[in-house]
Amino acid sequence: MFPNGFLPSVGAIGDSVERATSMRVVEVVDHTEHYAETLRRWRLAFDARIADVDALGLDERFRRLWRMYLAYCEAAFLERHCHLNHVILEKVG
Repeated sequence: MFPNGFLPSVGAIGDSVERATSMRVVEVVDHTEHYAETLRRWRLAFDARIADVDALGLDERFRRLWRMYLAYCEAAFLERHCHLNHVILEKVG
């Protein structure tokens, strides 16, 4: 779905921020559980509006691909293989 996509770890983000800026990570808020629910709702909304998808001329292959993508991502967040974090930074000094 996202060629060349990259999901950096919080540690990698912190290291890069501290190395390349005058900022530092001061707090990380984990929204992973909530994002799994968001993905579930998007999948259900997609299925509920399949007639609208059809009206756009999108075929069964497209529908299967998006259902799989949304379900796969939901499962990845539920199993904590992927995370959604809000990283709060502050300027040093």
